[in-house]
Amino acid sequence: MGHICNVKCQICDYFNANICINCNTGRAAPNCDVCADGFYLDTTDGLCKACDVTCKKCVNGTASGCTECGLNTNSTPPICTPNCSCAC
Repeated sequence: MGHICNVKCQICDYFNANICINCNTGRAAPNCDVCADGFYLDTTDGLCKACDVTCKKCVNGTASGCTECGLNTNSTPPICTPNCSCAC
């Protein structure tokens, strides 16, 4: 039978499934407790999912859910748009 880790861990301690050795996709070290930049926490399944490509930080995966705009954008949250001289 396989070892099942906490949803936040990609690889976990053999004796404690809540101690992550490697974080799951979108999670940030050191404890994998928060979503990394470019990801948001989906409260329905506890997974970190990708923000819209224009967002550095967001509350959902839509372009209107940005809380911080990413690089090469020329606007302010909640809607970030690409700077066409760099990313159109």
